Amino acid sequence: MIQEKTRVSIDPRVELASIDQRFIPSCIYTIPEIACVGLSEDEAISLGYDTSVGKFPYTANGKASSLGEREGFAKIIAEKKTNKILGIHIIVSKCN
Repeated sequence: MIQEKTRVSIDPRVELASIDQRFIPSCIYTIPEIACVGLSEDEAISLGYDTSVGKFPYTANGKASSLGEREGFAKIIAEKKTNKILGIHIIVSKCN
């Protein structure tokens, strides 16, 4: 696991808190844009998770179709046994 300690206050008497960097969302402003948080499918499998993956094509989104934006998808990776979400990835023309 990727974990770091960071100060949550300028006050040096404040204890350090653990932050799991996997759950900080990120966005890449390219064409198409990419947004993600958590584990990728490959990362989840390599960590030993039994995964369940749901993928929603952007073509099925009515608003996207009405705007002529039909490329892309949203993908959710979950642990099969508990349905705990491990990662979400969105690749579309405008995901901001």
